[in-house]
Amino acid sequence: MKTSRPLSWLLFSLLLLAAGCSKEPEIIEAVLPETVELGKSETYVNGVRDEAYIADFRIDTFHKLLNFPYGKVRTGKYLEYLIMGFSWAPIQVGNFSLSGDQRTPGNYVDAGFTHLIAQDLLGYSYELIEQDNGFFSIESLDTVKMEVSGRFKVKFERTSKNGNPDFDLPRVMLFQGVFHEKYRIQ
Repeated sequence: MKTSRPLSWLLFSLLLLAAGCSKEPEIIEAVLPETVELGKSETYVNGVRDEAYIADFRIDTFHKLLNFPYGKVRTGKYLEYLIMGFSWAPIQVGNFSLSGDQRTPGNYVDAGFTHLIAQDLLGYSYELIEQDNGFFSIESLDTVKMEVSGRFKVKFERTSKNGNPDFDLPRVMLFQGVFHEKYRIQ
């Protein structure tokens, strides 16, 4: 019995295609510590601790709200700024649901992730996903010492590369963390 060449080549091609497909790495959740010392916040991206994310917490005295940005700078062929954060949090202890819309009223905290190139060019675009599985919690708040502690979990998915080259950022980014930081007046 003779097999036809086109069928053999088709099967071989499909096998090569399946072997060559790159798969996104599996996202693993981090095991967060119960608490951290003042200024020793921990941020995890897809289950791996990333010490490059620096907290710069602020209070907006005009709107009477807290903002929790985390920034990271990457250098290479391009200068990249990665900013993940929470904004419009009330100045109070509590557990807050996540929203991807700015200035959502109610018991919500806005969550966002921004990728910038050379300070002002839009890099990849991401949007908040699985917001029901995420949270932002302020566990202690001292408004005299201007200290805040808590934890969070938030997930973003890339919606566009905006015509940019490969920046080696995952399609899905799960941020988790524990914070204990001083905040400053914005």
